[in-house]
Amino acid sequence: MTGDTRDSVDVRSLVCEPRRRLVLSLLLERQRVTLDLVTLSLATSELLETDADPERRPPRVAVSLVHNHLPRLADHDLLEYDARSGDIVRTRRFEAFRSTIEYYVAAACEPQSGEASPSARADGSGACCCDER
Repeated sequence: MTGDTRDSVDVRSLVCEPRRRLVLSLLLERQRVTLDLVTLSLATSELLETDADPERRPPRVAVSLVHNHLPRLADHDLLEYDARSGDIVRTRRFEAFRSTIEYYVAAACEPQSGEASPSARADGSGACCCDER
């Protein structure tokens, strides 16, 4: 597997996780977003899909972003996260993989016929329609 192919597979696996996918989709629209905006966007979309307690959702989402999803995306040099300001900024590598990110964000947002949205699947797998089947 060449470096470019391996990188594309890595980007696909990152985009196919629902929370990371939302972060990347927001960065497709803007050069910079804030942790607060991403947290609110995720908490709102997840509340619409579940009966979770709305008071507890944003803190859990923020912890998940700060300790899991943002570091993973930063490790792959797709974004930079400033913990002090809460700024999340896309990188040059993000721009290099923009078409790949756009493709998988769009594919994941289109459930197959009769299928729930990717982040709301009954098995809780977090799998999305961009996974190879």
